[in-house]
Amino acid sequence: MTFWVAGAIIVGGGISAYGANKAAETQAGAAREAGAVQSDVADRQLALQKRQYEEGVQRQQPWLTAGTNALARMQAGEFAQPGAFSFGANDFQADPGYAFRLSEGTKALERSAAARGGLISGGTLKAASRYSGDLASQEYQNAYQRALTGYNANVARSDTGYNRLAGMAGIGQTTGQQLNAGGANYANTASNTLGNYGTAMGNSIMGAGNAQAAGQMGIANTLASGLTTAASGYQNQQNFNNYINSRNQMGPPISAMNAYA
Repeated sequence: MTFWVAGAIIVGGGISAYGANKAAETQAGAAREAGAVQSDVADRQLALQKRQYEEGVQRQQPWLTAGTNALARMQAGEFAQPGAFSFGANDFQADPGYAFRLSEGTKALERSAAARGGLISGGTLKAASRYSGDLASQEYQNAYQRALTGYNANVARSDTGYNRLAGMAGIGQTTGQQLNAGGANYANTASNTLGNYGTAMGNSIMGAGNAQAAGQMGIANTLASGLTTAASGYQNQQNFNNYINSRNQMGPPISAMNAYA
């Protein structure tokens, strides 16, 4: 095998090695581009998920605020229940109905006594005292009922106001729970997106590494194969040359020598 043949084998091996290297670089570049695309997609997904969550929070904010404010009013004692109902002598004497009837009855007795010429007499005082006692026995139950009716009205008013606040606070609580659920869903979705992105990026990096390693191995194998082929060819050529030289040194074959004898 001549020097040129050996050189051709080596050059061919070099060209094959160069091709393997370029193929590996192309594969690695494709893997990197795929990773960049995956990164961009993951960023877009996360941005969309975040925007949807924030818009949901913004839409729910009025109900959450209303519920928070209602709870604060309840805690401050607004529409608190009145104390236990009680009704005593002082309450009875302060009752407007009883005081009015007592005043009017006393005035009537005084006018009647004045007309008879007995103003502020002992008989007038006794009549006024008797009237006051009779009126008290008659009016006490009425005054009691009026006070109880007023108390019950206050209780009902308190219940109505409190229940309205409680309803608004309940809306706020429900809204808060919905926002918590939305936040948890956003976190889970974002976590899954990042996890998928991490897996994809890991696969891309591994793919690029494998491609480069395969290219390097291909280069080494091609060069080794080329050198082995060249060395084998060179050795074969040397063996053939040695054989020819040895034959030449031995002279022509005997049969050929007899032919010229």
